[in-house]
Amino acid sequence: MLNNNQQSMDLNQLIQTVQEQQQQLISLTERIQQHDNLLARLDLLEKENGELKNQLQAKDLAIEKLQGQLSSRRTNQGAPASSQVTPPQELVTTHQPDATQGSYASAARKGAQHRDPARTTKRRLAAGRMFQTTTKGQQGYQYVYLGRSGKILRSEVRYQLRRAGIDTGRVLDICFPATGVIGILLHIQYVEEFLACMRKCEADHIENFQPLDPNNIADPKYADLAIEEREQLIYEFTNTRALQTLSSFVHSTLVALANTLSLLAGSLKKS
Repeated sequence: MLNNNQQSMDLNQLIQTVQEQQQQLISLTERIQQHDNLLARLDLLEKENGELKNQLQAKDLAIEKLQGQLSSRRTNQGAPASSQVTPPQELVTTHQPDATQGSYASAARKGAQHRDPARTTKRRLAAGRMFQTTTKGQQGYQYVYLGRSGKILRSEVRYQLRRAGIDTGRVLDICFPATGVIGILLHIQYVEEFLACMRKCEADHIENFQPLDPNNIADPKYADLAIEEREQLIYEFTNTRALQTLSSFVHSTLVALANTLSLLAGSLKKS
């Protein structure tokens, strides 16, 4: 009887711990999304700022050209012979700053109203996916594995993917299963479009990557383990990562994701 009560308490504690970890993961996911949104806004502001600078530079060149032409005309005409010639010249000098200020204001308004057509299209398509039927096209999820030249944060991966033209709203998960490898979890319908974009960037697509290969364990403290122990260890690592990924998604997505991750890490144990 005592053992049964103890097991019940241990199970309740385990459930409570899992729920607390799930809440922490959800909170962390929300913070990452907020960070991604801020990076997107900064990226847009940086682009708009660059366009405004180019427009202002073009206006400055036009003003310099007009001032040079005006100076040349004055040199050719010489000093004014009478007071009748002076007023038109003063009129030109007086009104020139107003025209310049108007040009700057016009350029600023155009820059503020500018919208990136590609970004607008992506947002429109993302909104439209909410109203598509769930049975349209192939269903399921797939990890795509890319190379990486060094250590990088998940937020940096999302930022660089966005710069490459990827709709990061369709990137469900980012993991680092081995040294020099990035795993990108995508809906299967987006894989071809994603890979086409990566080919344009000359990214390395690792087609035959095996996440359960014991050689993926790079920590030197496990180097002396037997091959059977390393195989069990890589399974545990992959299984833990899969469960962490599942915990951050809503129930409607869990079934399809669980099928994908169970193929990745063997059969997942039922809780």
